[in-house]
Amino acid sequence: MNTTLIAYKPNSTDHCKGCLMESYDSDFEIHHPETLEEAADIQARLETMELGYNEEGYEITLLFHDEGLENSDKYDLHEDLRGLTESRVKKIETERVEAAKKAQKRAAQKKAERKVASEKAQLAQLQAKYAEGGVA
Repeated sequence: MNTTLIAYKPNSTDHCKGCLMESYDSDFEIHHPETLEEAADIQARLETMELGYNEEGYEITLLFHDEGLENSDKYDLHEDLRGLTESRVKKIETERVEAAKKAQKRAAQKKAERKVASEKAQLAQLQAKYAEGGVA
C-alpha cells in the first residue's frame, strides 16, 4: 500500500478576558505507513495527544498513491482506517484512565503511609517523654 499521512496542527492561542494566557506553535508531520494498521496507530496517537486549553488538534490527511485503486476502493480503505483508528483511540483512552486511577491509588497509599509514619513518630516522642518521667 503506497500512502502518505500528513498531519498539520495550526497555531492556536488561549485568551481569557482579553488577555493572552498561552500560545501554541504549529506542527507538521508526514508519515509513509506501510500498512493500514500502521496508519491507524499514527492517526490514533495524533488524535489522542493531550492538548492545552483551547489548543487546536491535528488536521490529518491520508493520500493513496496506488494507480490501480478505484475511488470506491479508496473509500473502503478510508472506512477501514476509520474503524481501526476508533478502536485504537478507545484503547488509548482506556489505558490513560486506568493509569490515572493507578496513580491516584498510589498517591493515596503513599499519603496513608506517611500519615502512619508520622503518627508512629509522634507516639514514639510521647512515649519517650513520659517514660523519662517528664510529667510536670
